[in-house]
Amino acid sequence: MKLIILGSGTCLPSTSRHPAGYLLDTGAELLLIDCGDGTLNQIAHAGYDPMQITTILISHGHLDHFAGLFALLMSYMVAGRTNPLSILCPPDLHAKLLTLLATLDTCGTSMETSWLGTHYQRIIDPLEPGNSEQPFGKLTVMQLVHADLIAYGYRIEVKDKAIVYSGDTEYCPALISLCKKADAAILDCSFPNGTEANGHLTPGLAGMAATEAKAKHLILSHIYPETDRHDLNAETQTSFIGKITVARDLLSITV
Repeated sequence: MKLIILGSGTCLPSTSRHPAGYLLDTGAELLLIDCGDGTLNQIAHAGYDPMQITTILISHGHLDHFAGLFALLMSYMVAGRTNPLSILCPPDLHAKLLTLLATLDTCGTSMETSWLGTHYQRIIDPLEPGNSEQPFGKLTVMQLVHADLIAYGYRIEVKDKAIVYSGDTEYCPALISLCKKADAAILDCSFPNGTEANGHLTPGLAGMAATEAKAKHLILSHIYPETDRHDLNAETQTSFIGKITVARDLLSITV
């Protein structure tokens, strides 16, 4: 599998980091995990065709993780997408997405078709914690701890490889379980060690989770501008001695 980091940043502006977005190329399927603002152009910069995405997973309902979805869907309408698309998300976000899509679809009254497109099969389904078989492989969904909404972490298993994406979360037992013996774990790394990180992780906490889970490769992402000024490798090595990668936009990693 190939992981392409489209956005390793947050809701704050950055000249080098876009909001959350990740492509996972399994060879047979192309998944988009989170879709922050600017994701559509980042997909193009990465050399991929957005039309080939078959599944979109959204971790939670904060805008830096899904605001780019509407631009992506509009591009599908203009480009004439015909292949089916599945959008999977937490149930609280599912209700909001349906309302937003219905509202935005009324904005293009001068166009003959909905500006978000109705000419291809688009399925938007709420997810519940647990395991399921998806077209791309096995999906494990776990509810983690972030703010006052439903925040999911995802584990994707294809053949003998497992990739975990934490979304935004603080340190919790469910995160350890989700990351167990993962080949790669993309974990929240919002703030530097020694700072209050309610709802998020520091490098040390991300490393602790990876160590307890016996993950093979820790990928630090969701990095705030202030955190970029720190030596994140060194701060992670206080609790994890395995392979560490500090994410950067358009980085490609083979798992």
